[in-house]
Formats: sequence, structure tokens, C-alpha cells
Amino acid sequence: MTTSRRAARQAHNDVALNDDNHPVVDRDRVLWVDPLVHAGEVDRFWAKVVKGPGERDCWIWTGAIADDGYGRYSIRRGGRERIVRPHRYAAAVVQGVVLGPDDVVEHEVCAPS
Repeated sequence: MTTSRRAARQAHNDVALNDDNHPVVDRDRVLWVDPLVHAGEVDRFWAKVVKGPGERDCWIWTGAIADDGYGRYSIRRGGRERIVRPHRYAAAVVQGVVLGPDDVVEHEVCAPS
């Protein structure tokens, strides 16, 4: 990651990054996805997503669904399993952002016909 990109990432997220470009925060409370460090996890995630043919079409989560009807995705951080919502994971991957527990990730609601 270039210095300017790193600075932009820090400014956007208000999160300090160490020399390895990892967030210097309580990792139990944030969601960060590094496409290189977490390559296998990212590949596993996309294998559970069906993207519509159009740019603005829905992405359908085919992975685990919790009792509340919402998707769930299992990741490992610091040797421990964490369950995250797929739309938050997708935002972290696609936008390259570090998400804190209070960060809201909005998405368009799609209703299959």
C-alpha cells in the first residue's frame, strides 16, 4: 500500500495503521480484511455470493443464515472464531475499509421475485 493510499485509508476510517498496514485497535471490536493476509478467507467468502448480471443487481448470500434470518460468516482473527454479517464483510473487502462496531453499513434491500 502506498503512503498516500495508506494515509487516505487512515483518514477515511480514523484508524491508525502499523507498519504492516494492519489497524492498531482492539481487533476483537473491528472488522478488517486484508486481501493478501486473508486471501483464503476472501475466496471462501466470494464462493458463497451469487452476483446478479447487472452492476446494480443484488448479491445473494448462499452461506449460513442465522435464526434471525440474516446471513452470517465465520472468520478467524487472533486465533479465535468471529461471526460477522456478510454485508459488512463485503463492504470491508470491496471498499478496503476497517469497520468499527458502531460503523453502519447500509445496503439496498432486495426482494427476490
